[in-house]
Formats: sequence, C-alpha cells, structure tokens
Amino acid sequence: MLTLLPQLTSITDEKKDCYASFANCATHEPCELQLPDYELKSNIDNTGFKTAADGKIAMENKNQIIHYHANMASLLALGKWFDFMRENGVWDNTRIIIVADHGRGLSQFDYMMLKNPNIDVQWCNPLLMVKDFGATDFTTSNEFMTNADVPTLATKGVIEKAINPFTKKPLTNEEKTAHPQMITSSAHWDVVKNHGTTFDTSDGHWFSVHDDIFKEENWTLVE
Repeated sequence: MLTLLPQLTSITDEKKDCYASFANCATHEPCELQLPDYELKSNIDNTGFKTAADGKIAMENKNQIIHYHANMASLLALGKWFDFMRENGVWDNTRIIIVADHGRGLSQFDYMMLKNPNIDVQWCNPLLMVKDFGATDFTTSNEFMTNADVPTLATKGVIEKAINPFTKKPLTNEEKTAHPQMITSSAHWDVVKNHGTTFDTSDGHWFSVHDDIFKEENWTLVE
C-alpha cells in the first residue's frame, strides 16, 4: 500500500481545501527484508550487508532486526511519496502528520532502559512526525508529546476554535501539561477481554511521567 501511494494520489489545480487520513499496518507485520533496499522477497540472504543502524541500535535478535526492517521499508516508501509531492508542487502547501498508535519495547537503546523505575521507554515512545505548511528544516524535539496531540496539531491555524464533534468540547491539549500523565505497563489492553466500567491492570504497574521522557528523574512509580 505504501509503495503505491504516488499512483493513488491525484493532483488538482482547483483551489480547495483537502483532508486525507489513512491507517497502515506495515510496521505491525514485521519481517526480515532483503537489503540494501528493504525489499519483500521469498528468499532472503543478507550476508555481508550492513545497515545505518549497525553499532548505533541493538540488532542482536530476530525481534530487533525485523522491526527495524519494517520501519525502514515504511519510511523509505513514504519518502518516495514525499518526493512525488515535491515534483508536483504540492509539498509546501500540505501539512503531514505521521503518528503511531504505540511503541514497542525492544531494548535497542541503552538510554531508554531506565532502572528506577524499571521500564523500557521504547514501549511508550511511538513515532510522531509533523511536516507543516512551507516547512524547510528538519529538527527533533524531546518536548513532552503524546499521540493524542494529533487533533490539536492537525487543526492549528486551520480551524479556529476547533470542537470535538463527538463530545462538543474544545479541541485542546491543555490537559497534557496541567499535571503529570499516567501510564500503565499492563498487558491487558484487549477490550474484547478487558471490558466493562473498570480496566484490570493488576498484571502491571502505573507510572507518572512529565516533560522529557528520556530522563529517569521525570518518572515515578505510583503505588
């Protein structure tokens, strides 16, 4: 699906606002791909190939390798779609938001392995990338963000006083910084099994977190 985005995208000269939203599960089905171009092949032989991650990201087991390959293939496919937008003159007047629904604890980064509390920050560090209208620079930020920030990011400067169509309340992320956020390490996430008026999180812990999530002092184990 991601590799077909240029063919599925139509360009128009009409001056009208457009909105497109889609979900893709490529990174949810990780597998080893053929290097160096991260291609899907029946038979894989990556003997002698190295990646940009070698020496920087732990690639010591199958899970670490296949997730890296799926992520790389997805980002490369998106890059080709973005090149298509540039070639057709619609890159600058488009706001693009790429957001993941969750992270994955793969023990790939030493600085994300916190000891107190004991948690792999990769679990709660889903991808969030934003390309705004007319943006030219590429920057990274450790500002405290959540994937629930997306509605605020999407409507900023486009819809004045945006309202949640379901709750009729203003779309705002003020609650995010009003107090530390709570995160559970419970694996009981499936609402088919864990439903009703109260979620059972007894298999995990609750953590309080604020500001830079990569700093251990910003995490607290909540009894």
